[in-house]
Amino acid sequence: MYLYSYFSFISSSFIAITQDSGSSNVLGFRKRSNESQNNELKPHEVCTLNFLVNEYLVMRNYKMTANTFADENHNQDYENWDDVGLNIPRPPTLIQWLQEKVPEITPRTETSCQTDVSSPKMDSYDNLTAEKVILEERVKELETLCERQEL
Repeated sequence: MYLYSYFSFISSSFIAITQDSGSSNVLGFRKRSNESQNNELKPHEVCTLNFLVNEYLVMRNYKMTANTFADENHNQDYENWDDVGLNIPRPPTLIQWLQEKVPEITPRTETSCQTDVSSPKMDSYDNLTAEKVILEERVKELETLCERQEL
């Protein structure tokens, strides 16, 4: 389910990038008109997305998966961008595209550390540790003194 929604997000975003129609800009992506909001991809969009996904799989050494993907979509040449049939320059890789677009849509939130380093418990722990070292040294001194008296 996650993979489907991920690819749905990518395809809808890519559609917005490759088309100049529909003009309201939401989160960096152009919103499509109401009549074309169904989630069906056009053939050139499918070819483009398939090309980018296959390229990603090959770049990441998922060779078996890339071969299976190519076998399932046998009507496309994945080594040639011109086979996609668009008269546009080759798009960036999926990684480049996500790195450019995802920061625009991820919400910015402030976070803080849940641990207060200077808490009274930590101070108490540090004091006890120091006291333990002092007491261990005192025990060694007393043991040495006892050994001398026995001799």
